[in-house]
Amino acid sequence: MTSHRGTTASVEEILTDIRAAGGRVTVPTRIVVEILAAGDHHLSADDLIAEFAERTPGVAPSTIY
Repeated sequence: MTSHRGTTASVEEILTDIRAAGGRVTVPTRIVVEILAAGDHHLSADDLIAEFAERTPGVAPSTIY
């Protein structure tokens, strides 16, 4: 897996790394990566859940964890 620490990686690069590590890229995974990649500050789990809920209402918080 490519290290992205200290760099600005595109969403697609991160998703490629997830796939390369054997992970599945689901719609919720893509949304979480997009939220994290777009942010310029630390997000708490509650912040991430709130942002996710704005984009995809009705998804359980456990989906994000």
